[in-house]
Amino acid sequence: MGFLNDINKLSKSLDRIPVKAGAVSVRFFKNRFRDANWIDTSVERWPKRKRDEYRKKRSRALLVQSGRLKRSIRAHKVSPYKIIISTDVPYAQVHNEGFKGTVNIKTHVRKRGEDKITVQSHTRKMVIPKRQFMGESHYLSKQVERMMLAEIKRALK
Repeated sequence: MGFLNDINKLSKSLDRIPVKAGAVSVRFFKNRFRDANWIDTSVERWPKRKRDEYRKKRSRALLVQSGRLKRSIRAHKVSPYKIIISTDVPYAQVHNEGFKGTVNIKTHVRKRGEDKITVQSHTRKMVIPKRQFMGESHYLSKQVERMMLAEIKRALK
């Protein structure tokens, strides 16, 4: 009877592991915003922002203006074989991977006080430094592995 009880406990524990692994991963990715770095086999600090351009907002964390990007990171799909952590924010990939190139800007209307100004279409050169907050990480894999071992040990006690 004890063996079947242990198997039952282990089975329930194995059902919880993917959900917990997703939570560990989401927490790791969100903590990258707080720590302003990426951790894989070593710690890679994010580049600082330009000081002159953002003098008033210097105390704000990097990549956080409204908090939308950080809040959008969630476990999209959790199954026993696959966990997908994703974000639906359109500019997430650009900040995560960096960007250097030209962007086409369409004609639009800008409002300044009471005045409306029409801005003609044009191109703009942009350089956005890489500030990785999502992706594969050796450090994260080890965290998930430790969590799984602890969960299995807890089930077999």
